[in-house]
Amino acid sequence: MIRNKPPKESPLTQAAGAEFDRLAALIGMLDYLIVESREIEPLAEYFLKMARLSLLEAEQTRADVDGRN
Repeated sequence: MIRNKPPKESPLTQAAGAEFDRLAALIGMLDYLIVESREIEPLAEYFLKMARLSLLEAEQTRADVDGRN
């Protein structure tokens, strides 16, 4: 039986995957902090939500420029 090797990812694809992983980690951390801050300080919760939205908007803009959407 002949097995095909999986296609190698280009450096550009690898970089995009690493960038996505970092973005997902940041969003996950912000989500955790939002829940924790809700009990401590409502203003902190607000600023964390704004940071999360800004991060998502920046990624959406970058995706639009790169033609990923």
